[in-house]
Amino acid sequence: DFLGPTYKGKDLPAIFRLYLPRMSGLLVVTQGSKAVWYGRRGGPLRRQKAFKVKVKDTTGAGDAFRGGVVHGLVQGWPDSRTIRFASALAALICRSFPGCMNGPSLEQVQRFLRKPA
Repeated sequence: DFLGPTYKGKDLPAIFRLYLPRMSGLLVVTQGSKAVWYGRRGGPLRRQKAFKVKVKDTTGAGDAFRGGVVHGLVQGWPDSRTIRFASALAALICRSFPGCMNGPSLEQVQRFLRKPA
């Protein structure tokens, strides 16, 4: 909602080039059901495709994603594992109704991530 109107005509890589020099940590841009873009200053811009799930409710998915990022950072995981975990957690929230009241367990997220794409 913010990036489109603010940076009209710029693609996401161009916006990242504006933000990254000012960042000291992980920069993450989510776009709902589209790919997550992330990176760190001095490193490559990376993408994590969204997991395809049958959506029943999106309430809480963004909060779950952020919680998944915090979990990965606390665990000391590489950025790619952290963002993949956070994306899976958000996807699982979207599969239930109400999503914000039916969060998956850590085991359920891990099982979901082991399934072939």
